[in-house]
Amino acid sequence: MRYVYRHRIGFGKKNVLSLITLVAGFLLTLWIAHAQIVNSYSFEISVRGVYSYPARDSVRVPVIMSSSDSIGGWALTMEYDASGGSLIDVELCDSALALDPPADTLVWYYASWHGHPELRPEYLELTSNYEGVLNRVRVAGLVDTPTFPQIPAMPPKDDALLFCFIFSTDPMWDGHPVGFAFRTSNCTDNNLTDGSGSIVWGADTASASTSTCPQRADSLRAVRLVGGSGVVHGQSPEFIRADADGDMIHTMADAMQIVDYIYRQGACGCKDCYDANDDRNISIADAVYVVGYIHRDGLPPPHPFPNCGADTTADELGCENHSCMGAR
Repeated sequence: MRYVYRHRIGFGKKNVLSLITLVAGFLLTLWIAHAQIVNSYSFEISVRGVYSYPARDSVRVPVIMSSSDSIGGWALTMEYDASGGSLIDVELCDSALALDPPADTLVWYYASWHGHPELRPEYLELTSNYEGVLNRVRVAGLVDTPTFPQIPAMPPKDDALLFCFIFSTDPMWDGHPVGFAFRTSNCTDNNLTDGSGSIVWGADTASASTSTCPQRADSLRAVRLVGGSGVVHGQSPEFIRADADGDMIHTMADAMQIVDYIYRQGACGCKDCYDANDDRNISIADAVYVVGYIHRDGLPPPHPFPNCGADTTADELGCENHSCMGAR
């Protein structure tokens, strides 16, 4: 019996060590897998920066969602740096010109329903001074039919506009970047819903710790929230539509300038100016549009008009030089 007992102990030590090693490896694998599940995400919602300057009327700060999946609605809570200005409204914008972080260049961002107004979300609400905090807002949206069916084949392909903040810069703004940050204080903050209205996606662990919503299932932490500089000092291309010769007024000279560009390959520093009817192309119809406005009481040119402003229509024309950009 003594021999058998010692034999068991010797044989058991080897197995115990092997078993401990096996269990430790298994637990480590489970922990890594769990961490990957918890910290992975199906969506990323982020803020893109736009150029502005002190006392500018307003700029549109886009909020972008990176995913091609469908959602039924959203409820997002954010704070902004009120020392740079004030957030005055929110809108469903179908396109916006903003900074692309990797390239640090201006690019057009498009809503998934761009060109398909029937898919436009049916409801958007801004709650200011949310939870009694002056610079905290809550934005809730509802989609009647599943949106984001297909991201337009334009760069960046995986980024779709969710909505735009309307931000007015303060006259005394010193030009420092105006930050926007997501805030998660309870389980109702920063969620995405499916078509039935059920909460399916919530903030990931990096964006919202379990202490903010301890009863939230790990599977809901699937939305990565990325704040950043929503407004930076600078000037995006500005012009006055149909002011082809850049003298800040509308005369027959503008129509002649457009004709010269079309038929004689004349100089053009701001193609957006020449697109008088804002149809995303430059043609003789633009010259006719200017003549009709001046002499036949026709419709005035679309925005930006009659004052300097940025283009709100997504196109490939562009504007490199106009008197508006030299006036600041």
